[in-house]
Amino acid sequence: MILSLPATARANVVDVTPQVGHTPAAPATIAARAVRDALALRGAPYVYGGSTPAGFDCSGFTSYVYGNLGVPLAHSSYDQWTSGPHVPRADLEPGDLVFFAGLGHVGIYIGGGRFVHAPHTGTVVSVDRLSGSWYGAEYDGAVRPHGSQTLLSVIQHEARMAKWRSHSTRRQNSVRVSRADSRMS
Repeated sequence: MILSLPATARANVVDVTPQVGHTPAAPATIAARAVRDALALRGAPYVYGGSTPAGFDCSGFTSYVYGNLGVPLAHSSYDQWTSGPHVPRADLEPGDLVFFAGLGHVGIYIGGGRFVHAPHTGTVVSVDRLSGSWYGAEYDGAVRPHGSQTLLSVIQHEARMAKWRSHSTRRQNSVRVSRADSRMS
């Protein structure tokens, strides 16, 4: 019985009882990281043609967020419409691109019927609802960008391997130079 243990031992006991209704966290994908990164940019000003935190337009915002995660998107909402498979509204997942106004506007779906975007001149990057607003009436559809469902662990592993290969190549070249120097002496 746990209560009979000394206080120091009780402090080290870990509860391993399964949590009823607890679902393990979904694997971290590029799309999930895109949502996190996009939300961190709330408050950045809208600037027509902008594609940096100093100022974004709608497609500059989505291309910046995904581009920093290795998923290139054109700086055009019309071109982003073809950047992946189209997704029915009922199947939206966080990270999907959502389009409005005849494809003239784009944002990133964050779940719960909401999306983050750079709205228009005089505003800042912010979160809006898909339904019950102008956006609901002007909704055109959604796209799941190619590569957005890639697990971050895969991307991180590839980055570590590229760094290792680069380091390994430099080390091998350094050994070759040392050997050449010793032969010349």
